[in-house]
Amino acid sequence: MGIRRELHYLSEVESLKNNFLSLISHDLKNPLAKIQGITDRLLAGRRVRYGGIREDLESIKRTSEELRQYIAASCN
Repeated sequence: MGIRRELHYLSEVESLKNNFLSLISHDLKNPLAKIQGITDRLLAGRRVRYGGIREDLESIKRTSEELRQYIAASCN
C-alpha cells in the first residue's frame, strides 16, 4: 500500500512540475517574442542604419535570442 501511495505522490509532483514549467515558459516567451518582433521591425527601418542605435538594437536581438534558447532548454 505504501509503494502505491508513493508512486501516486510522485506522479502528482511530476505533473505539477510540468504544469509549472509550461506556465513559466509561456509567460517568458510571450513578452520575449514581442521584444524580438519590435527589434526586427526597427532594424528593418532606414533610420537606424547609422549610429549607436543600430548597435543597441542588434545587441537586444542577440541577447533576446540567447534568452529564448535558455528558456527553451530550461523548460523542456
